Amino acid sequence: MPGNTLKKRELDRELHVGARVVVNDKAPGGYFALLGTVLEIVLGSRCGVTLDNRSGPAIYLDSACLDPAPRAPKVA
Repeated sequence: MPGNTLKKRELDRELHVGARVVVNDKAPGGYFALLGTVLEIVLGSRCGVTLDNRSGPAIYLDSACLDPAPRAPKVA
């Protein structure tokens, strides 16, 4: 399934330490649509994420549960 491999590689390129992410609907309940920052990547597929609106320790989610956060358009 080359298509799935390419998609995974493209996602991995977007997820790096310090990347802004949004939790998608594949995540466990209660985390959907929250914004956060990747603190660490463990075993290449799980990410420690600190969420913007929650204090406390990082949560660990599979990379499939995270999407790159939308970026603001550049002003000329």
